[in-house]
Amino acid sequence: MKTFRIAFLLAVFMSMAGANSYAHDFMVDGIAYNYNDGSSGASVSVTYYYNTQTHHYKEDVIIPSTVSYNGNTYKVTSIGDKAFYDCYQLTSVTIPNSVTSIGESAFYNCNNLTSVTIPNSVTSIGNGAFRECSGLTSVTIANSVTSIGESAFYNCSHLTSVIIPNSVISIGRSAFENCLLLTSVTIPNSITTIEERTFNWCQHLTSVTIPSSVTSIGEGAFGNCYGLTSVYISDIAVWCNIEFYNSSSNPLGAAHNLYLNGQEVKDLVIPNSVTSIGNYAFYGCSGLTSVTIPNSVTSIADYAFEHCSGLTSVTIPNSVTSIGEYAFQLCSGLTSVTIPNSVTSIGEYVFSYCSGLTSVTIPNSVTSIGEYAFCGCSSLTSIDIPNSVTTIEMAAFWKSGLTNVIIPNSVTTIGGSAFESCSGLTSVTIGSGVKSIGNYAFSKDENIVTVNSLIEEPFAIEGKSSSSSVFHGDTYIYGKLKVPFGTKDKYKATKGWRDFDTIEEGVDVEIPGAEKCATPTISYNKGELTFSCDTEGATCKYTITDADIQSGSGNKVQLSVAYQVSVVAMKDGYNNSEAAEATLCWVDVQPQTEGVEVATAVQSIEAQPVLIQANGQVVRITGAPEGSAIAIYDTSGQLMGSGKATAGTTDISTHLNNGDIAIVKIGDRAVKVVVR
Repeated sequence: MKTFRIAFLLAVFMSMAGANSYAHDFMVDGIAYNYNDGSSGASVSVTYYYNTQTHHYKEDVIIPSTVSYNGNTYKVTSIGDKAFYDCYQLTSVTIPNSVTSIGESAFYNCNNLTSVTIPNSVTSIGNGAFRECSGLTSVTIANSVTSIGESAFYNCSHLTSVIIPNSVISIGRSAFENCLLLTSVTIPNSITTIEERTFNWCQHLTSVTIPSSVTSIGEGAFGNCYGLTSVYISDIAVWCNIEFYNSSSNPLGAAHNLYLNGQEVKDLVIPNSVTSIGNYAFYGCSGLTSVTIPNSVTSIADYAFEHCSGLTSVTIPNSVTSIGEYAFQLCSGLTSVTIPNSVTSIGEYVFSYCSGLTSVTIPNSVTSIGEYAFCGCSSLTSIDIPNSVTTIEMAAFWKSGLTNVIIPNSVTTIGGSAFESCSGLTSVTIGSGVKSIGNYAFSKDENIVTVNSLIEEPFAIEGKSSSSSVFHGDTYIYGKLKVPFGTKDKYKATKGWRDFDTIEEGVDVEIPGAEKCATPTISYNKGELTFSCDTEGATCKYTITDADIQSGSGNKVQLSVAYQVSVVAMKDGYNNSEAAEATLCWVDVQPQTEGVEVATAVQSIEAQPVLIQANGQVVRITGAPEGSAIAIYDTSGQLMGSGKATAGTTDISTHLNNGDIAIVKIGDRAVKVVVR
């Protein structure tokens, strides 16, 4: 029991002692020290001291280069971890040339410390060494310092300037975070990495110089630096290859203006030494107006030019094989883009919200258009999707300005919301190869009046009663669904498609990449017009107009007795043919009158049908009475060509051009035709 009581009292005594002071080896002139290598060592470090009577270090502290204790002299070589921790009454400190390191949190929360000079002997500044020193306005870092630890000057909210010497090879994360009044910083050529959050929330930082030695910048290194206006660099090629962790790693995201060797970069020319443009390389650089990329570049990485709102033109060479996600997002000044035929896919959000984009050229090499690739491109009214594309991903053209969409036969998948909220869209053509259409694909497109579907075997889609309907409700009611010949009943029996109030057979639309039907021929015999086409299985759609079909008032009507015939060949999966046009008229054949009474002669006058076709500069007349004089004039009355009718067909060359009016005179009969 006696042994236990002694041990208990000893523990209480030690606990009380701990409440009044922190352990140190000795104290001289109010400064506490610890031996670096035991009591026999030749050096000591300054350590923390506190008790309830004297509190801790305060006002002006001068650290000596050497200290004597018990007859021994020791060199002061370091300021230990937390040596001046929370010494809020400390106003100044003098660090001698003997000190080589400043420990972790050495001056943490010394918020009345206004300035500090770090001597040439110091090689390292520990993590959090001056953290929360909110009164600190200036710091001089000596050329001997090689490392600045994590959060070393964190929340030094009144620090206005800092010069980082060339000796420094590493700056820890958050080293200058929350230094709200820091206005400028020059990073030395010795630095290769700027760690995460190094300058985060330096709101008054207006300019930063990034040396060519830097190869990576960490997450949020320049986040929330709203005051930045300029970034200075000396090498574009090096800049293109810096590894930026995210958008707030790149100071351009806030500064917007890039300076190369002191000159602002407006027209960016990437040098030939560059093979790839890295992630976020020019993110937020709204000062750029044009970019020229050389043939040496093979890839443009994610976010490379995102938010370059001043960019109006970009030249992408055929050497580029990949364009990363978000690469040109929010480039609102960009008006036209030509994607080279070396690119096979358009990634997610690549051109999203390029609100000024009016023209995009997609090559035949592209097989997929990624999610949201052109969403929000409100000025993009038309786009040619090539026959190489097989997939249009979700929301690829969501909220774009498209007015007409033709999806080629090569496409098999249309993603959900692919064309949703395209309020200007009036016509949609869906290619024959489509196998699936995602929910909301054309939802909220209330102005669609025509849906051309080339799908031979319709599959179920979400209809107007579904909350995820493919088309807008008005499209089912007021729009017209046009389907391939012979498939109307199939569509009427299929979920979603059957919701259309109007379904018609016969699709009249140009399909990108599809073969065109051969131009049909027109012939006439014994009261019948015959149309034929060399494309097997094609159907001829004809239009015949008669100028004599009219109504009006008066005492006289001049009859032309002429029919205008226009024929187009159509086949599902094919583009419609060029129109074949002809004029069918009748010319009088004079009877044999010798030895015949006049009345009989008049009754025997016959009208002979003649077919006139003007193709190019050749006018073809079929069926004119043999030997009849044929003359062709332009509208001014100038003779363009002439000849005599032969049995069958007569071709007469003219000098007329496409669109000209030709007046064909056969005997006494004159007919107007349009040259095609």
